[in-house]
Amino acid sequence: MSSTTQKPLYIITGATDAMGSVITQKLAEAGHAIVMACYDDEKCRAKAKELTIRTLNKDITPMHLDLGSFAQVREFVRNIKALNRPVAVLVNNAGYISHRSEKSPDGFEKLVQVNFLSTSLLSLLMYPLMIDGGRIIFSTSLSHTPVSIPYEFPAVNNFMPIAAYAQSKMALSLFSIYLSTVLRTHQVSVNSVDCGLINLSKLSMNRFFSRFSFFSTHTGNLENGARTMMRAIGSADTGFIFKSGNKQIKASSLLRNREVFIKLCNDTMRLLKTQLEDPQKSASATMTPVKNLLFDLGGVIIDIERQRCVDALTALGMTNANDMIGLYRQSGPFLQLEAGALSPKEFCEAMRQSMPHGVTDAQIADAISRFIIDIPLHRLEALRQLRARFGTYVLSNTNPIMFEGIISRLFKKEGLDVNAYFDGITVSYRAKHNKPSPAIFEYAIRTMGIRPEETLFLDDSRHNLDAAVALGFQVALVNEGEEFMDVLKQNHIIE
Repeated sequence: MSSTTQKPLYIITGATDAMGSVITQKLAEAGHAIVMACYDDEKCRAKAKELTIRTLNKDITPMHLDLGSFAQVREFVRNIKALNRPVAVLVNNAGYISHRSEKSPDGFEKLVQVNFLSTSLLSLLMYPLMIDGGRIIFSTSLSHTPVSIPYEFPAVNNFMPIAAYAQSKMALSLFSIYLSTVLRTHQVSVNSVDCGLINLSKLSMNRFFSRFSFFSTHTGNLENGARTMMRAIGSADTGFIFKSGNKQIKASSLLRNREVFIKLCNDTMRLLKTQLEDPQKSASATMTPVKNLLFDLGGVIIDIERQRCVDALTALGMTNANDMIGLYRQSGPFLQLEAGALSPKEFCEAMRQSMPHGVTDAQIADAISRFIIDIPLHRLEALRQLRARFGTYVLSNTNPIMFEGIISRLFKKEGLDVNAYFDGITVSYRAKHNKPSPAIFEYAIRTMGIRPEETLFLDDSRHNLDAAVALGFQVALVNEGEEFMDVLKQNHIIE
């Protein structure tokens, strides 16, 4: 095999116009093997021929890519695989805007499908073809700064071109946060590039928006934008937004609403899951089928009531119980007990500092155990059924008094013990960390041998789910009064 055919590929979408053209030329001049992925075949072939002559690089391949169709994205990936060459870099530069609402063949608003859904799908399908140290780059723009993602997104109820374009770019930036955490273990970095208003060159794709073409040539500087893109391509960092002036910020700084972020990631992966299961068996991607279920205990498996605990401690003469006991996270000695910083005996001594003389350890243990109400029998039966199909695990903030006492007893309702329902258990007082600290998730991954991308984490706290998403877990929120089996059905994990 020649040295040329051994070179890994640098794939640039939207490679014929404005920023895409400049980046493609710079990469070609550097001697990289280029794939120009474009919608307009004739224009792409002409540009590839021009660059071959100008750069003396004979390893430039024009290739058709229609981001308006999932099937066409999968076809493009099959064509890349047919080249039998690894991929070094994917630059997601292409964009689309129209003055009117258009439905794609897949039933989505075309603008959203091109700029967000198909771009995400392409990245998910491409990463398994990448070399170690590969790069996925998303081109974004300042236009996303003032917008928020509507609840129904990626559905569009009231189409306004600029708003939908900006929402798509914001969604892409947020999705890059999820993708960067998941692909970190695969040695592929994921970053975004914000070249500023220069990206408005994309808006000249339709005559209705031809007035924006002025900005594409007069606002900002293509060379400055290209330098920013090249800096991202050459960086081993992941999870960043690269900006002009040698600046870069963590992509997570965009997070304003955790619920929207989690919903966006979950909805996007559910939509794309069927597209990742390619009938031609092209590379499956990040949305690995769920193999493991990771359960919180309180509020998910176990019925709890905070006020019962507060009332019981108050009855013992404690005046600040309401401040110490939280629904999702505790404080003071209670937090220290859950984090393994205090033994049960030390905890009781600390609690007695806020109580009248004579309160016993047994009374304190009974009072805090009032937090727990029950485990309905049907949930234990459900856990046994689920363990026959999935790996089942626990990740819970709890303490030795409750876990080794009332919780252990409740799990014996069927004549079994807690270990009969789970393949592994991580509790905060043993891990020496509490959710939502990343350290307890990393402890669970290490000690239980689970892979985050194969694991669905069920919790009743959005803060805990947000922490899990950042480490690559699939997640599902269990609302108050909801059964976890119903949540699994809603997430299409079981029927």
